Amino acid sequence: MNILFINGSPNQNGNTSAIAKELLKGKEYETLNLTDYKIGSYGQHFEDDELGQVIAKMEQADVIVIGSPLYWHNICGSVRNMLDRFYGLVENGSLSGRTLYFLFQGAAPEKWMLDAGEYTMKRVLIITSSLRAHSNSDALAEAFARGAKDGGCDVTCVSLKGKDIAFCRGCLACQDTQACVIADDAAPISEAMKEADVIAFATPVYYYGLAGQLKTLLDRANCLFPSDYRFRDIYLLASAAENEATTMDGPVRGIQGWIDCFEKARLAGTVFAGGVNDGGDIEGHPSLQRAYELGKEI
Repeated sequence: MNILFINGSPNQNGNTSAIAKELLKGKEYETLNLTDYKIGSYGQHFEDDELGQVIAKMEQADVIVIGSPLYWHNICGSVRNMLDRFYGLVENGSLSGRTLYFLFQGAAPEKWMLDAGEYTMKRVLIITSSLRAHSNSDALAEAFARGAKDGGCDVTCVSLKGKDIAFCRGCLACQDTQACVIADDAAPISEAMKEADVIAFATPVYYYGLAGQLKTLLDRANCLFPSDYRFRDIYLLASAAENEATTMDGPVRGIQGWIDCFEKARLAGTVFAGGVNDGGDIEGHPSLQRAYELGKEI
């Protein structure tokens, strides 16, 4: 396994490096000090620019650890500049499959400072609830995911296909423990929801409402209500055979009812593909471009 530590600190043997040593104790890794490389800002063009060397090192690594001191409550300029320059240079998917860690350290660290550092790359969770092959709502989710990735987000997709998710028992034990008493696939999905900045739900429209399997998951996510959840922006992606002006009213009410219970969250956007009945009917539908654009705007 190839491990690459990218040190954004100008102090090559400082606290950022020390944290990386602790994280990677007992493992062999290569250190790349950003301040040793000439990397111009986005929009600048220098013949001796060395960003390509940094990208090449990242492409060779299985695990990438990016470390930064917190300057003015955010990541340092060398790391921010490197990430800005990725736009247009790093091909879509060329770094996929790698494990990525961010390390931050500051003089007086508090949780909100860590949040400020992590803001550079939003965590997007996309949950698809259709259970059939060639799903139209899955296609919307895929387009949304491509847009979010192209926009620089960290994207995770979870399908409810094959998942064992029992119905909520209404015992409310989770309000005290922040964990459900039922041990099934809802638990890891709920945990992923808690740690995401953005959640997009993709659903077929059944009887002018959310799919039952998605509603069951939302019911089981009741353990998030008393938690320090991270998510703020919620998106709804839906497809239906019907193409009436009111077709989305029921699904929107359903998801809005769940969002209303989380005062820090909001419904940030919706995409609807109407008139698609059979699997694959959505091909060429304008809603796919809308889903891509919405994802990229995150």
